[in-house]
Amino acid sequence: MSSKRSRERNEDAETEPKLKKAFSDPRQNVHESKRAAEQSQYADSGVNLTYAVGCTEEENYDTVTLKDIIGDENLQELYQFNFTVDLHYLMENLDENVKTRAKIMVIHGMKESIPIIEATALMYPNVEIYSPKMMDRWGVHHSKCMILFCQKNSIRYARIAVVTANICYADWNKMCQATYRTPVLPLKSENTEAGELIGSEHGSPFECDFISYFRAYNMKVTNDLCEKLRLYDFTKCKAVIIASVPGYHQGRDVEKWGLKRLQHILTKKVDIVPECQKQSIILTQSSSVGKFTEKWYTEQFAVCMRGCRNPLSCSIPQVKFIYPTIEEVCESVTGLESAGFLRMDSATYEKLHSWFPSYLCKWEGKVGGRQKIMPHYKSYTRLRANPQTKVDATGKEVEARASIAWHLVTSANLSRAAWGDLQKNGTQLHIRHYELGILLYPDLWEEQETHILAANHQNPMPKPPDFVPFKEGNIIVPIRIPYGIPPRNYTSSDHCWTTAFVE
Repeated sequence: MSSKRSRERNEDAETEPKLKKAFSDPRQNVHESKRAAEQSQYADSGVNLTYAVGCTEEENYDTVTLKDIIGDENLQELYQFNFTVDLHYLMENLDENVKTRAKIMVIHGMKESIPIIEATALMYPNVEIYSPKMMDRWGVHHSKCMILFCQKNSIRYARIAVVTANICYADWNKMCQATYRTPVLPLKSENTEAGELIGSEHGSPFECDFISYFRAYNMKVTNDLCEKLRLYDFTKCKAVIIASVPGYHQGRDVEKWGLKRLQHILTKKVDIVPECQKQSIILTQSSSVGKFTEKWYTEQFAVCMRGCRNPLSCSIPQVKFIYPTIEEVCESVTGLESAGFLRMDSATYEKLHSWFPSYLCKWEGKVGGRQKIMPHYKSYTRLRANPQTKVDATGKEVEARASIAWHLVTSANLSRAAWGDLQKNGTQLHIRHYELGILLYPDLWEEQETHILAANHQNPMPKPPDFVPFKEGNIIVPIRIPYGIPPRNYTSSDHCWTTAFVE
């Protein structure tokens, strides 16, 4: 990483002089940043929003469909991990030439639907159905992931998608969702690169973490999957796996999963970029909210979210939660039917009401092109918002609405069951659910100094705000953010959406 930004690995005496030098003449730095931005390179994050039928063509710019992900005409095997699976809908989105011959493995977590999906599978001889065993009746398999093994002529390749959507029509057409797709993964060769972040002689960290997660299922179907995954080259994957596995985790396993996994990666790998060190906020967002206490939210959840490798250079950021108001829900495409996926239980909210509203921010998806599409999307992001986004002569935004220090897309809702609950003086982490997500941060792009910027449908290739120390040759990684930036707190007249409105 010698060519990367000179950020501190350790908190030492060099920190202050480096920052003073970087910001010594703001006017000169702004001029240089603007000139450098004109010559910038843009890189693909792998993250996209999904297509939504209630949006305009412009709002659906650069979105993906389920068919885009699994409709490869060269598909030979598909491993489909999810919570809820409509098998007919899954098969409809496969290429016509492979839907009867490709081998389809479905690993799902909707216990109530097991008889239905197994009966439906009888119509498709090439489909196998599996359901992981759970530790207790409150745990679910909630991870959402697709692994494709393909072959074109004699060339074999694989591709992986980590998503937030269940496999059903409504999830892929009427809700705000996100996907992360790896690059095409070729078979390994003797020339597979090694590197501090993206590769090693024993396989890339992405590969090792991905396989470790599926090994934890302790099922023959996932063990077989792991052996196949080992054949492919993951070194081009610029993402880190953040997963949850049910259990009472102790010792080294505490930092392998859930909240402690995220904190471990943030603390060991992620330097908060200079522009976010003194002014940033952590925006958390999910579609369902579990039962938790103020103590868990402030002393476990928020503490882990604030992790970083350079804490002495950073102010302590607020940790906010974005959730739609009743007005936003009622004016959405799904209206009161949103209760089917916006699971803020009224009884749960009553217990949170004395303290949680001060952490709430509105959805406000207009700028993100998702004002009338309610989120089943789950994301956790540290960013610095741009309070005065510049526009061109036509009124179109040209600057990013935020600089992003890190961004996590995941299946995990805001709950102890998904993220884990520390017990026994922090020596044990109790998790109930299977969850899967991917974390992005600038240093994953080892080749050049990199800035991750918030994009939207009207500004898909944003330029950096003036406060970003941008230089010629830097890489920009745009990530489309669907909610409002800067975030707006609930006011006294706003009411959080809960299931009470449909009970």
